[in-house]
Amino acid sequence: LTDYQTEFDKRPAYDCIEHIERKYSAHGGVMARASFSLCDWNILTAGIEYKHNKFNQDDNYLLETRYAESGGKQEYRSVYGQDELFFADKKLLLTIGLRGDWWKSYDGGCSDTNPSGSVAPYDDSYNSKNYSSLNPKIGVVYHITDRTSIRSSAGKGFQAPNVFEMYRSFQRGNKFYLGNPELKSEKLVSYELGADHLFGDEILTRVTFYDSYGDDFIGNRLSTGTTYQVDNFTKVRMRGIEAELNYRIARR
Repeated sequence: LTDYQTEFDKRPAYDCIEHIERKYSAHGGVMARASFSLCDWNILTAGIEYKHNKFNQDDNYLLETRYAESGGKQEYRSVYGQDELFFADKKLLLTIGLRGDWWKSYDGGCSDTNPSGSVAPYDDSYNSKNYSSLNPKIGVVYHITDRTSIRSSAGKGFQAPNVFEMYRSFQRGNKFYLGNPELKSEKLVSYELGADHLFGDEILTRVTFYDSYGDDFIGNRLSTGTTYQVDNFTKVRMRGIEAELNYRIARR
């Protein structure tokens, strides 16, 4: 036991620093949203959103003549609208939404002057890539009583690959991790059915069944014995049941 504690209490000692890795990233954006009550049974919401992301990474190897670098930029624009319609003395709520997304990835590239293993030196610059998607959603909520409601929804989703997944390449030990500038955007169609019930004034319970179908989900794929590359997977299905219990301890 004494030997075990002594071994693991020691601070690790390093003879040298193999390389210095620096990452630089910047993220910024702006969004605006407004809601309008057109009448007692209709509320309209509209909004816009803009984001800009960029990153750069450099690896300076100290034990060999080697320098690696990767980086890129991305812009994102979105316009969306939502209409809420109330019926049956506001017991029934119908929500219809539509969202348009536009992404642009550009100024991407990566290089390595002396990669180890079987990877040859490279200095790659990539063409800009554009993504766009129009995503509808519809939802219905019906209040059976003041304390019990049922709900359902269906919608389409979209997610473009980020700059790290597209352009970042690096090495850990003898493993290479490569980005993929040819990635497709992730697409998802989802359905939900659920119920809510309020016990007293403090306990809210929620149960939801969901079923989602995805295409081109993004993950890491082993391409050779020591090289991983970000890639699209063909089909993904996710389904399950969620249960939630909220308890309010005290009132304000």
